Amino acid sequence: MVLIYVGNVDFRSTEAHLRTAFEVYGQVQHVYIVSSFAFVEMTDEAEADKAIRHLDTSTAWFLRKWQTATAPVQNLAHAATASAEDKAA
Repeated sequence: MVLIYVGNVDFRSTEAHLRTAFEVYGQVQHVYIVSSFAFVEMTDEAEADKAIRHLDTSTAWFLRKWQTATAPVQNLAHAATASAEDKAA
């Protein structure tokens, strides 16, 4: 699994919107939007690299390979959401 960080996500974007954009390049396991960024988890590293190359230059998104996922992306998304909630409190 490969985890992709997606920055500069519009507040109107949905998980379905991101999934559709990334599925053009390969299988998407999970999509999690957290505020103005998201994580997309893809199953194949070559497909993830291709998605990053194409979408990073053709969208307003800022894309970077986060890591080869060893823990489910839900843990990162949950941690990011909890951190944002802590800051707001």
